[in-house]
Amino acid sequence: MIKTSFLKAQAVDFVEKRSLQLRAYEIKKGDTSKAMKRALKILKQAWTRGEIHEAKKVALAEFDKVNVDLDRDTIKIGLVGEFYLLLEPFSNFDIEEYLGRRGVYLERSVYMTDWVNPSAKNPVFGVPEKEVTETASKYLAHFVGGEGQPTIGHTIHFARHGFDGIVHLFPFTCMPEIIAESILPKVTKDLDIPMLTLVIDEQSGRAGTITRLEAFIDLLKSRKKIKQTQGTKESVLCKAI
Repeated sequence: MIKTSFLKAQAVDFVEKRSLQLRAYEIKKGDTSKAMKRALKILKQAWTRGEIHEAKKVALAEFDKVNVDLDRDTIKIGLVGEFYLLLEPFSNFDIEEYLGRRGVYLERSVYMTDWVNPSAKNPVFGVPEKEVTETASKYLAHFVGGEGQPTIGHTIHFARHGFDGIVHLFPFTCMPEIIAESILPKVTKDLDIPMLTLVIDEQSGRAGTITRLEAFIDLLKSRKKIKQTQGTKESVLCKAI
């Protein structure tokens, strides 16, 4: 029963991951969210392991019905931080859907089944926990509780895979993430990747959070445009030489 429940939860995680990747390219706003609701409804009706495997395929196929523009120039943001704030839309002001609707391709560092089973060889995130912590060891060699060390490892992973920016999300007074926050300026400087840190408490509001995200998106777009312009100039110069 537990294995069956875990399998179903993992299928839900893969559906969520697909929606994060696709929403930035949808032609009609809201189509990805509608596809996700249909996909979750399909998974809800599956009970046995065989039904879950089949339902997962059918659920993911729902996203193929979304009209997309894959040639659209998007920015890529990696979400890192404390697991609950990353997983619970209400607590983080539903920033995933907001960013996706703003044309941001998203990857989240934590999924529910990855957190429950951190030793999984094939996590939804795509990189085993052991590899993530080994990546972080240059900056933080020891486990400090929570997602402190993985946050650093995930940041490095996103930077190495061409992401334009990082959003670091954690609750006020979360000690592991505070430790990570003190180290991340060095990491982001070394890897030349911008980071926005959002610390959430009972005084935080959606309006202020969205304002900061908007400014961060504008910064990343400007930065990417400058890099593309510089790359074009260098290419022309090389051809001239």
